[in-house]
Amino acid sequence: MAGPAEPAVVAEPAVVAPAWRGEPLVWFVGCLLLYLGLGADAFYKTDGPDIVRLLDDHLRTGAPLQHPWHVGFLPALLGLRTVLGWLGLHPGYLALGTWFSALGAALGVACLHAAAGRLGLPRSMARTAALFLALNPGTLLFGTVVEFHGPLLGMVGVATWWTAVQVAAPRWWGLLGLGCLGHLAFLVDGQALFLPVWLLSFFLARRWPSGTRRRDLVHAGLAGAVHAGWFLVGPRLWPQHYGFWADLAEGFRQEGSIGRPQGLEWTLVIFVQEWLWPLLPLSVLVCLAPLRAALRRECVAFALGAAPFLYLSVRQLVFEPEFGAYLLPMLVPAALLVAQAAGANGCRWLRLLLPLGLWPWFVGGSAHLREQAAYDTQFAAAVAKGAEAAPPFVLVGSARELAAAYARLQPEQFLWVRLSAAMPRAAATPAHVQGMVVQLRLLAGAGRAVLLTEAALASLDEPRAAMLAEKSTLQVEPNEAYAGPLFAAALREHFTLTKVADGLLRLVPQR
Repeated sequence: MAGPAEPAVVAEPAVVAPAWRGEPLVWFVGCLLLYLGLGADAFYKTDGPDIVRLLDDHLRTGAPLQHPWHVGFLPALLGLRTVLGWLGLHPGYLALGTWFSALGAALGVACLHAAAGRLGLPRSMARTAALFLALNPGTLLFGTVVEFHGPLLGMVGVATWWTAVQVAAPRWWGLLGLGCLGHLAFLVDGQALFLPVWLLSFFLARRWPSGTRRRDLVHAGLAGAVHAGWFLVGPRLWPQHYGFWADLAEGFRQEGSIGRPQGLEWTLVIFVQEWLWPLLPLSVLVCLAPLRAALRRECVAFALGAAPFLYLSVRQLVFEPEFGAYLLPMLVPAALLVAQAAGANGCRWLRLLLPLGLWPWFVGGSAHLREQAAYDTQFAAAVAKGAEAAPPFVLVGSARELAAAYARLQPEQFLWVRLSAAMPRAAATPAHVQGMVVQLRLLAGAGRAVLLTEAALASLDEPRAAMLAEKSTLQVEPNEAYAGPLFAAALREHFTLTKVADGLLRLVPQR
């Protein structure tokens, strides 16, 4: 982290040359092509299948387009799908989700580069910051899978750039806009609830030498009030679109009901699990930034901003590693700090540390994707074998099977039985059960190969065990409280179940 000392705080931006103005666009296009090229051919964990299932349900049945936590994500994803349709592009759900993440991550990198320019940093620093963000293992993962965090990175980048604009020349309307951008980031991904803590701390830290501290505090308070005010206005204007957050108290109660340990004694474990290891080398290098006296105010802003994200990780991720997902937004300020700490001359040497980030990416999230992709291939082969020459219709049970189905089958070729298995028994009328039987008989009569995975049958027989197998901290009722066993009994009564492939049964209607 060597290099000649340079001023860390610049109240007014340097003159921006035309070539500088166009460089963020180059970063955007280059990163977009990189992330699209690395786009995963499998889903990462369970959020991705849930995302596309909710979108698919909306498009096929008109179900509400709403996620209870990330309330603006699905409308934004649908908007991207609509725009792509205008351009004649019609990607499948897996590709659509990865494209959305790639766009978000690329936008985040480009906006970080543009923000560095607005702050008056030398080009070498801006390029180093952008490079370290672009090739960080967290960015490489969440910019190439179906998840909430890549698109959020784009919103963080836009908000950071606009904060830098306000640092250079604060205006009351600009701070109003910053408050709205902070709230938009929260709508895309609920974990950004406290993003304005860093944005406004960073604004104050960079403005500190300007001699207008009282006015700057008023401006920061105005932006914070706008973000908070939207929680009063938004749920009243669009109550159906705020999910659990329509009532903040209820939202925090639901967030605290996951059943995993949430005590602060886990902080060090989570710090290593979700920051130090998965987000190398920025996660370590940023710890050296306070050695530069001129950066200490900005380091304090970084610490204040990171604290809520770390606390949220402690509450959510004990025994549930997420490869740095919840702390991903803090890579943006970390990249700025590391580039400034290295200095303009030190940046060229600092870049030699970039390969350190590839190792945790390769053995972490990327390894999980390879495992899921191998499973998807086996699943598709089993379906092809079981269906023989007939078009398949598969009843799938586990989240892993759902991910494989969305990755390798068409949406009209499968049905997830979890919703039926977990239906309250009191709500499962004879018409529900008979309707399922009739639908499957019609499909078989039309020449479809009606298939049932053994995991799907097990989840119908014992819905409690199936749900606990995927999330052991759930509060689950006894099997007798659910409709799953009723549907399983109906399948056995009306169909002959014949094993046709590994883990796969064929339903043959009985006369």
